[in-house]
Amino acid sequence: MSRAHATTTAPTTPGQVSLTGFGQWFRSGSGARWATRDVSLDIPAGQFVSVVGPSGCGKSTLLNAIAGLRKPSAGQVSIDGHPVSGVDRGVGYLFQRDALLPWRSVLSNVMLPLTYRGVSKKEAARRAHAWITRVGLSGYEDHYPHQLSGGMRKRVALAAVFVYEPRVLLMDEPFSALDVQTRNLMENELLDIWHETRPTVLFVTHDLEEALGLSDRVVVFTAGPGRIKSDYPVSLPRPRLLTEIRFDPAFQEQYETLWNDLRSEVMTAYEAEAGSAGGATTQSSQ
Repeated sequence: MSRAHATTTAPTTPGQVSLTGFGQWFRSGSGARWATRDVSLDIPAGQFVSVVGPSGCGKSTLLNAIAGLRKPSAGQVSIDGHPVSGVDRGVGYLFQRDALLPWRSVLSNVMLPLTYRGVSKKEAARRAHAWITRVGLSGYEDHYPHQLSGGMRKRVALAAVFVYEPRVLLMDEPFSALDVQTRNLMENELLDIWHETRPTVLFVTHDLEEALGLSDRVVVFTAGPGRIKSDYPVSLPRPRLLTEIRFDPAFQEQYETLWNDLRSEVMTAYEAEAGSAGGATTQSSQ
């Protein structure tokens, strides 16, 4: 993979994220259901924080609120002391499935966020070329998404986010669909870029090893409605190589602590889902 570095400029706004008494509810057939409640969290600028928890505890809901895609039902979300009131162009969002446009080339996909922001075509192309090289895809500028492997598409998605230098980066299980080897490469690539550009990162994952290997802190959510159960600092030194750090005794010790904390929440969520499924089966048989 190429290690040629793109020319980047440090964001002018730090990127501190704060949530105070945050809660989000959704309408359902039986009324309103809280996805998450009473979440208060402060993330200093430039910190890498992972959020783990059982399915349905509101992790993705949290990211959507920070991105300005959904107004909180309770509490407040702010970036750099300003309440989030809509989509912020300084916030990047990387989803589990890449959001590349299939009718656009690699170069065009990476340029797109810049052209939306009013950057000239010439400057957008220059910056896009630099980031395509940075993620190891030089020579693929004219290829289309269907011509790329899953890992290559994910690199294009990374370039398309970092090209506009977000001060806050939200990542919702971005590597979960990749095979193990490609996933490890992408995790290390992400750490390399983060070390260079230092956005504030909120990373949602179900993988405790991934959370520990990448992060400065790991926040554990309870079963839904999601609340913060614990907030662990990660003491592992940087820089890290994820393919090797997993064998560090300190990594294994922190993993065990995290899993012991998370396990009961996973079981609670599983039992709640099993109970709901059983009730639905009983009703349908009557």
